[in-house]
Amino acid sequence: MENRALPRHRRSSLTLSWLAALALLVPAPALALDPIPVKPPASKSDDAKRQRTGGPGLGKQTRTRDRRLDAKATEKSLKESIRNQEQILELEDRNSPSYPKHAMAMADFYWDLAEFYGNQVNSEAIEKPLFEAQQRNDTKEVERWTREQQRLTDLK
Repeated sequence: MENRALPRHRRSSLTLSWLAALALLVPAPALALDPIPVKPPASKSDDAKRQRTGGPGLGKQTRTRDRRLDAKATEKSLKESIRNQEQILELEDRNSPSYPKHAMAMADFYWDLAEFYGNQVNSEAIEKPLFEAQQRNDTKEVERWTREQQRLTDLK
């Protein structure tokens, strides 16, 4: 008998036959999937709580005043982390295996601080009044908000 390869359509049907036979050997409970748990619909009391609290927000962090306070705390925290990292690098031996890790950590803190200032410069609190002043052709207001942007850019 001559040993020739099976035609492609015969090989694929043979493969399907083997897969079907294997499927019959595997017990059915092993193939069963766990049901997806369904969350019950929210009750009216849950809806009332959401309306009283202003929705499913992040609590205090959704208020503008608190965001400004958090921003100042973030800036202060980043600057303190940079100072701490500088002290660690001063005390660390430059040939130490951990020196590059500390240097990278300090670079990360500087990156985060620059990103923080960039977010301040491009924040809606500055962009929106600047855009509105430009639409009104109010040159004094445009200059004011441009100076504020520049001041924040210079902090970087």
